Amino acid sequence: MGSPGTGILPFSVTAGRQEFGWTTPIGGSGQLPAALARLIEDHGGRIVTGAPVTQIIVEKGRAAGVVTASGDHYRARRAVLSTIHAARLPEVLPPDAVPDDFRAAVKSWRPGHTLFAVHLALPRVPSFATEQGWARSTAGAYGSSSGLLAQIDAHDQGETYDEDPWILVVNACVVDPGRAPGGATLKLLTIAPRELTTSNWTDERVRFGAALIARVASSMDFEPDDALATVSECPLDLEERNPHNYLGSCHGGELSREQSGLNRPAPGYSDYRMPVTGLYQTGATTHPGGSVSGRPGRNAARVMLEDLGVDPAKMMT
Repeated sequence: MGSPGTGILPFSVTAGRQEFGWTTPIGGSGQLPAALARLIEDHGGRIVTGAPVTQIIVEKGRAAGVVTASGDHYRARRAVLSTIHAARLPEVLPPDAVPDDFRAAVKSWRPGHTLFAVHLALPRVPSFATEQGWARSTAGAYGSSSGLLAQIDAHDQGETYDEDPWILVVNACVVDPGRAPGGATLKLLTIAPRELTTSNWTDERVRFGAALIARVASSMDFEPDDALATVSECPLDLEERNPHNYLGSCHGGELSREQSGLNRPAPGYSDYRMPVTGLYQTGATTHPGGSVSGRPGRNAARVMLEDLGVDPAKMMT
């Protein structure tokens, strides 16, 4: 939003929601990787967590394994699949393994507008105020076009904006009460700059989060004081919690023409094959981008299977 070529985003999102809905795993988005983990383990695989990769081993021009922060080595017999943010991939590869075109492309990567999130625990599932009365919905949005433009301008100036901000409200317990038995969760998402020019996130995090809660509560049937607990996360928090949210971007970067389609994650590398033979990339920095869809992983898996001489049609349904 706000950059040439990004105007298609709201139309594509709206069309996608109308055509396919907004599918989310029961129990939360974390259930999708949990299901994938069970599948891997059921087929004899082993999963190691809490072991960030600091180096990709390259031998004779081919990805041969990884080294973790603790110094452990894991060898790869056939391929390495990376979910490291593409812009940081050169940091974990030997310098002579990164072509100049790839290095230059990822160096120019832009995060776009970064996210701010508020999580609430409520004693019951809230409803939205509509012209027809109170209504329960899994999602809602607040803000006007003029307010969004003002918010984008404030973001680009390094300031938060709470007068008429765009806010996406996720009210998943409407259809998935098991997430919070006897109560409810509510998530608010909006944009905010990673770096503030006139304040700091230590002071602004709570104030801005409270302002967003008050704005949403004014059009839903709960009061801010009803919240049993709240957690506000600025772009710095989101990046710390998940390194793939590089520079506070939770969707793999700005969805501009320069960073979409055949240019994602870099021109010439949109087929999930990275500069090193046997190294593949998935995650939000690859097509079609962020959100919990599983599509980047599925696309990368098809390419890997083809390169390994396996018919994807026999492995995928």
